[in-house]
Amino acid sequence: MFNLIVLILVTIVFLMFGYLITHADIFSPFCVFCEMFLIAEFLCLFFVRMYKVEIHLKTILVIALGTISFGIVSAFFNMKRVDVRNYGEQHSRNYISINYLIQLVFLILEVLVVFYHAKYIKDVVAAFGYSTSSIFDIAGKYHVIALFNYNNFIEKAVSASFIYRHGIVWITAYAYVLLYILINNLAVKKKIEIIQIIYLGIYAFDQMLSGGRTALFRMITAILIITVICFGLNKRRNFTKLLFKIVGIIFGIILLLIGINMLLNRTGENSTLNLILESIYVYIGAPIQNLDTYLQGTRHTPELWGSQVFRNIYTYLGGKYGISQYLYQLDLPFLKHNGLNTGNVYTTFYQFYYDFGYDGIVPLMAIIALYFSCAYRKIYNNKPFTIIIYAYLFNDLIMLIFSDRFYETVASIGFVKHLLVTFILYKVLIDKGVALEYRHGIKLKFKRQKKTVIPMGTN
Repeated sequence: MFNLIVLILVTIVFLMFGYLITHADIFSPFCVFCEMFLIAEFLCLFFVRMYKVEIHLKTILVIALGTISFGIVSAFFNMKRVDVRNYGEQHSRNYISINYLIQLVFLILEVLVVFYHAKYIKDVVAAFGYSTSSIFDIAGKYHVIALFNYNNFIEKAVSASFIYRHGIVWITAYAYVLLYILINNLAVKKKIEIIQIIYLGIYAFDQMLSGGRTALFRMITAILIITVICFGLNKRRNFTKLLFKIVGIIFGIILLLIGINMLLNRTGENSTLNLILESIYVYIGAPIQNLDTYLQGTRHTPELWGSQVFRNIYTYLGGKYGISQYLYQLDLPFLKHNGLNTGNVYTTFYQFYYDFGYDGIVPLMAIIALYFSCAYRKIYNNKPFTIIIYAYLFNDLIMLIFSDRFYETVASIGFVKHLLVTFILYKVLIDKGVALEYRHGIKLKFKRQKKTVIPMGTN
């Protein structure tokens, strides 16, 4: 328990440093990083006796090294002590209108992509000989196959249709551009279009077809950060109220956990309550315990350089050029600690240490900090494209407590395609650098359109 308390105190010191250099901006990247780790550490402390949580000095060192790296980069970007939350006050947001025909075309494309996506996962499940009763049953079995039977999944080589393979890139990019437009317009005119809600609802359903929660959670966190930016919830005038609400929610959750714990002690063994507590610990606190368990073992040098951090690059090259050695699963064994199944998530530091040892922690964390710190300063300067991409990757910042989600996302050909398509849609739909004209047929016209400024709050 002593080492765990030391880890908590170290994280609190880093968080206070983050608040100092960012003017107590709870949504700044470094603060978010520290806040997520602090929540996980407090949960470990809460369950320390129940699940016999153990933390060693090596774990403290690894987490501290990564946090120091993140903090140094963040401090560099805050040397001028400028409160980024004041940037947006220099700009008025504009209502962004989208041609209805364009929205209809994307809605039709989305329906086609969802149809062929469902057909693809059904073909995969059928190839493994499973019988299914519903689309949700198919989605569940597909998720199990892709997650736990990866080698056979590759060997089966079930092909997806052209429409799904290429269409998914466009409907995903459009979904995040649309999220920004919808929330921006809601902030400017308190007005939304039903067709946009329908599109995002169908997109959310499509993300659940693969059985995982990652894509849906990415969408939810994107909504959170775009709302914070567009509605100015992080401005100083709203900060105190927001902080009290967040503290109140956290305090309420802690009281709930304490109440459940007391109830368990009074009533003895209760499978339902134990399951709730176990799930909370495994999903949020256990990654730190799993990292500690791994660090106590012997580190094996990987066969491929950066095999865990840059796995998606290897997968792309292996699939494109037929290199079987490059087609592999991440080495994430399921662990047990004192008889409790603690899952196979180890925080982002697992992959860093697995591939490069201590040498990889500082530079890899510095790269993450460099992107998020730089982008965060730009988004409050009313840069829609930066906001959209930042919102897309914001989930990866939050998920660093669970896994190396950032490099899994950006170190992939899929993200390169996403960037390109998002930029095209941004130029057409928001920047209006490209417009459609209908005289004598549909034509593309490159132009610069002067935007009409509508002050915030105008109806």
